[in-house]
Amino acid sequence: IGGICGDVLGSKYELEKDKAKVKSVTAKNFKKVLMSMYYSDDTILSMAVVKWLMTSPTHDKGTLIDLFKHFATRYKHKTYGRMFREWVISDSREPYGAPTNGCAMRVSPVAWYAQSLEECQTLAKTTAEVTHNSEEGIRGAQAIAAAVYLSRTGTAKADIKSYIEKTFGYDLNRTTDEIRPDYQFETTCDKIVPESIICFLEGTDFMDTVVRAISLGGDTDTMACMSGNIAAATMPVPEDIAKGCYETLPLELR
Repeated sequence: IGGICGDVLGSKYELEKDKAKVKSVTAKNFKKVLMSMYYSDDTILSMAVVKWLMTSPTHDKGTLIDLFKHFATRYKHKTYGRMFREWVISDSREPYGAPTNGCAMRVSPVAWYAQSLEECQTLAKTTAEVTHNSEEGIRGAQAIAAAVYLSRTGTAKADIKSYIEKTFGYDLNRTTDEIRPDYQFETTCDKIVPESIICFLEGTDFMDTVVRAISLGGDTDTMACMSGNIAAATMPVPEDIAKGCYETLPLELR
């Protein structure tokens, strides 16, 4: 639900041309879920991963490929990345090597299913490499999954930061205030995953974390989805926000 809320709240600001407007976002902007807010491919493909974990005991790639194609076709009115969209409508079942954030935005469910950090990383790699079989894509998915897993199992933020830096080589020694002035819309994992994790590391509560991600003015729904997923592992999602975002979903996804 943390990822869904981040996705929905961030959707209002994605591709907003007035960067000053986005960068001035505060928690006061989110007193309720507005009609102009909606779920996106971040939520849809996360639900495909959930379905895979629930229904495929062997966690085979073939079933996951089928589910990604099924969910994306069923909700084809939503916007997907160009390469993913072309893959969905094609007969191909081969990955296409993208380094983009699609694999990181959908990975979080594995962190709740896994019984160990090792299992979490293995599952994260699988969910990424069926499409995004690039070093950058796999690293991004594993980093987000690891952050969620470590957060939900009680690891201190300082230790999460240290693990992510040492394992994945990301620079987390920046602040959102330092990132914000020059940050632009990015889709590659190496330019969006560490920034999203930084929003969690700085966040004082769930809404503060999500707002920090949105205020960077990048891929706002995806960054808020990723940071929201990490934050929700230990920070309560406000009940009215959770309910409002949940109710934007069609019954099948609920």
